[in-house]
Amino acid sequence: MRPEVVDAERSIITEEMRMIMDDPMRLVDDQLDAAVYAGSPLARFICGTPESVLGIGRDELVAYRDAHYRPERTVVVVAGAFNPAVARRLVKERFGRQKSLGRKPAVASKVRPPLDGPRLKLLDKPTEQAHLALGFPAVRLGDSRLPAVKMLSVILGGGMSSRLFSEVREKRGLAYAVWSHCHTYEDTGHFSVQLGTSPDKAVTALEVAIGELRRIATEGVSVAELAAAKEFVKGKTLMAMDDPGALAEFYGKQALMEGKVETLKARIAKLQAVTPAKVKAAAQMIFRPGRASFAAIGPFQDEAPFLRAIAKL
Repeated sequence: MRPEVVDAERSIITEEMRMIMDDPMRLVDDQLDAAVYAGSPLARFICGTPESVLGIGRDELVAYRDAHYRPERTVVVVAGAFNPAVARRLVKERFGRQKSLGRKPAVASKVRPPLDGPRLKLLDKPTEQAHLALGFPAVRLGDSRLPAVKMLSVILGGGMSSRLFSEVREKRGLAYAVWSHCHTYEDTGHFSVQLGTSPDKAVTALEVAIGELRRIATEGVSVAELAAAKEFVKGKTLMAMDDPGALAEFYGKQALMEGKVETLKARIAKLQAVTPAKVKAAAQMIFRPGRASFAAIGPFQDEAPFLRAIAKL
């Protein structure tokens, strides 16, 4: 790890930061993380700050690598057409020379998103388009409620037939993009809704989206709607797993983050077992105004209209 290589990479990362600052759709996601996980490491931007990157040298990188990139923390996944015996031999040859420390290094303590009321982050920029992100604490990896939360996300904002897409974009023309997503980590997670709209429609678009969150928590979902969502997820998942890289990531992430591995069949079966009552319960658990975090990028200075919209949840 030569110092000149570190210096070159530092310049590349600094340029990546500039690109992110010019990409509001990506930047608003980082701003939401900073609000949801305020006070914890998950609130930090992944690429760091100009100051932190400038302060990291070769010695710091080597020390970090030696402490964390250890055999006892390594998962090697092989997927596709291969000879298992040859694969095991190659893994042993390439990875077996490094000695284990016999223990895992300390990791950050568990975090919980703040629950002391709505947290807002407005980034005032003179843009023609506005980007909004609404987030709520949800579930971690391995939580028994995760399949229901995933189905909730699909029904709300998982495609062109989703509720948010239909109501916010198709029926009312309030946004050119709208979707939801369930983010999961080892010890925590959050549920997000994102919208791309025009600044003059931002508050109304947020109000309509929140109305859909309130409606699904109050009225739930029908058997037919849930069945359609299940088929959508099943088809999308099976198609994605035709790629060996995706299959390797599917199993590798489980082994690394959860310490256990479920087959694709078992994972799909858990999604198929979700009931309308479980989806409604997940919505009621997540969508509460006092637990909301919100981020917006656009020509905004006043938080009050957004706070009033969130209060309607």
